[in-house]
Amino acid sequence: MVTVHDLFGEAAGAPDSGRTPPARARQPGGGYFKNLARAAHLVCVSEMTCQEVLEYVDIDSTCVSVIPNGFDRRFTRLPDEQIERRRDGLPSATWRVFHLSSTD
Repeated sequence: MVTVHDLFGEAAGAPDSGRTPPARARQPGGGYFKNLARAAHLVCVSEMTCQEVLEYVDIDSTCVSVIPNGFDRRFTRLPDEQIERRRDGLPSATWRVFHLSSTD
């Protein structure tokens, strides 16, 4: 099983796009799309990614699922934003991005 977050760079270099495929798609043995097609199942994080996979990867649609990224609400207790900004010395208009990932 393989999770596909997007095919942004790879889809731009798909054979029918008229663009040069990226290095991963040109690798010996078929490259990125062929390697994805070898998976028993692909999980896409969005409907858009699923549509790209079905367009560019030679895989049966029954072997592709959409499971959006999510999070467990038990892990959402964060300090008050203004307390964090004062602690970190950030002005109130500064954007912050929170990214959490796991290999589990």
